Amino acid sequence: GNLGGIYPLVLLLKSADGSCQRNACHALSRLTTIEENKLSLFLHHGIDHLIPLCASEHDGVSVLAAMVFCNLSTCSSHEHEFVREDLIRVLGHIASGHCPATSNYAIMSLCNLASMCRVRDHVAAEVGLTGLFGLMKEEANVECRVYTTMLVCNLSSVEKHRSAILTGGGLRCLESVAASVDDINLHRAILLTLYNISACGESHAMIAQSSLMQFVGVACQSRDLLCQRCALMILSNIASSDETRDVATRGGGLQAAIIALKGCDTPLKRFGLVCLANMSNDTQTQSQIVVHGGHRSIITLSREGDMETRECALLCLSNLCANETIYSSLIDQEVLNVLERACKEDNQRITALFALANLTSSDELIHDIGADEGMVVSLVDLAKSSDAHEQCLAISALRRLASIAKNREMLFHQGILLTLTRMFNSKHEDVRREIASCLCALSLSLRLRFNMAQIATSMLMESVKSNDSATVRCGLGAIANVAEDSGTHPILISANVMETVLHRLNHAETAIKREAIRAVSNLLSSTELHANFLRYDGLESLIQLQTASCEDCDCLAALSFSKLSFSISSLSDDGLRYVLTLIKSKETIARKYAATALRNLSASSEEKDAFFKLGIPGLMTEVLSDKEKDLDVLAAATLSSLSCSSRITDRFLDSGILHTVIRSISNATVELKSQIAA
Repeated sequence: GNLGGIYPLVLLLKSADGSCQRNACHALSRLTTIEENKLSLFLHHGIDHLIPLCASEHDGVSVLAAMVFCNLSTCSSHEHEFVREDLIRVLGHIASGHCPATSNYAIMSLCNLASMCRVRDHVAAEVGLTGLFGLMKEEANVECRVYTTMLVCNLSSVEKHRSAILTGGGLRCLESVAASVDDINLHRAILLTLYNISACGESHAMIAQSSLMQFVGVACQSRDLLCQRCALMILSNIASSDETRDVATRGGGLQAAIIALKGCDTPLKRFGLVCLANMSNDTQTQSQIVVHGGHRSIITLSREGDMETRECALLCLSNLCANETIYSSLIDQEVLNVLERACKEDNQRITALFALANLTSSDELIHDIGADEGMVVSLVDLAKSSDAHEQCLAISALRRLASIAKNREMLFHQGILLTLTRMFNSKHEDVRREIASCLCALSLSLRLRFNMAQIATSMLMESVKSNDSATVRCGLGAIANVAEDSGTHPILISANVMETVLHRLNHAETAIKREAIRAVSNLLSSTELHANFLRYDGLESLIQLQTASCEDCDCLAALSFSKLSFSISSLSDDGLRYVLTLIKSKETIARKYAATALRNLSASSEEKDAFFKLGIPGLMTEVLSDKEKDLDVLAAATLSSLSCSSRITDRFLDSGILHTVIRSISNATVELKSQIAA
């Protein structure tokens, strides 16, 4: 080659003498094993003269010409030289010829050319899949079948050809070939082809329903390392689809992936981890991995593997951490230490935080996570992500941390309120729901309520206006908690919170009614808000609560009536009826609040006819005769206020009121005696 021998040999290719052609091709087949000589042959346009010789009928010329092309086809730097239909056509023709050697070299050439982006489509168009499938089934020449299958493998690396192979019966052909010959090279070619095809989602169901799954299962246990790797990669792809994940897991697939983690081959371990990561997307498989001891290998590789292996192991670990039933097994393997270290590595941080967020569901671990300020800071940072799923997961973890009293102030000092405020503009309802829930948990801290009123009031009001019931309920719960601190009321008044909350008293869901009336009852502790309450028809909304059939709502309504009774001088008949219903409640505290409201209303009301029309004196007499502590004083006080009306004195004896009052004197407290005297 260095002596300039390529050019004369190219000239000899033009000779009409068959022996000259044969000898020239023979020499070139040896010389083109060296890269520099290939380039020289391209330079002297040797391809133009070799193409006709591939179809030569002279003895040995065709096979030697095909051999030269086989060598040249490995030169991807001259890909453009092969973009010609006459070359592909002649190689396709001799590939299906009767000479096994010529066919092999032609198929090898086409196989190499099919790996080149610019030539691949020409190979697919000129040779045709039908012809290739026929060559794959040719039993007489195993080597030809291997290279033909590899040719199909190269074509299947492109999506449009994968689809054509699927629709053209490629899987049936692979099934036939896999069942017919026990040749390791052919098995490798089949598995590589199947791996490429399985990259196409629409192929998963077809593969899962074919006998190829058994072939893949057997390959997982092969002594050949490449077959094992390919088999696991195929299972990984099949397991990535919800519809076929179970098929990939059954039949030994799960065990094969777990066994791969215990071997010595690092790539095989990684493929096993990726396979398990795809398989472990449901609780049953997660539990099975633990039953088979796979979690120990996963955690070990998360701790001791190289960087890429640790990343793959963390993907598995993140899935396992979503299953609360196996937490004890993970804790035994010190999973928290692994995640703590992974959080400090940039390329593993997000995956580790996903696992960490899930582990906050563990009562055993949540205290340890909350005690590690670095982990908490990482979760707060994750909540700032632009990805909605990451935001949601991080905020849900922070919400669980906020359920522990000692964590709330620490979360506040890490800037959680400002973070949640910025995130609330998210268009994703799941994110807003988690934010409202987290704020509700934080508002349980007495020391944070004023800060929350300053920073989060507008956000809480937006939560209450949401169309999502859970968001509304949590927003109302947070407002109710904040409003327990009367120091926050000036801020809440300026934000007009009362009007927003009152709109939710008429909500269809009882849980939302309950949180709304809780917020209202706390806000009514400030008499400044009574006027706002009445202006927005709060009394009508309050009276409508009697339809909720909820003991908590009744108790809080009674409390609200008792607070309002200092500011209003009268109540509608419907309102009085509701108060009377509350006096008969099973809850002692509700009866006390209702009786307090009735005492105040009876004292302040100038027109007392409604009290008599509804039979309130008789009811108060019954309460007095029951001698229930505290209530008897309130009942006597109500009778005292009503006693100035002629309506009560007219039938004082006949109604039995006088006798009841007198009988109550003997065991009465000083306070009760005072009311009886009045």
